[in-house]
Amino acid sequence: MRIVHLSDVPPATADRFSAESLVETPTSSLRVIRLAPGQELPPHRHGASHLDLLVVQGVVTLERD
Repeated sequence: MRIVHLSDVPPATADRFSAESLVETPTSSLRVIRLAPGQELPPHRHGASHLDLLVVQGVVTLERD
C-alpha cells in the first residue's frame, strides 16, 4: 500500500493545476487535485464512474448538464 499525504502533491501554479492519482480501477479513480485560486478544470466526462468531491480548503462551483 502506498501512503500519500496532501503535502506530497505539488502545489498548483498560476497556469497549471496539479493532480496525483491515488487509486485507479476500471470503475473508479481517486485523485488529489490542487487548483490555484480562480483556476478551472477543463470540461470533461467521467463515463460510467461516480464522481465524489471533497473540498479541503476553499470554495468549489460545479457546473453540470
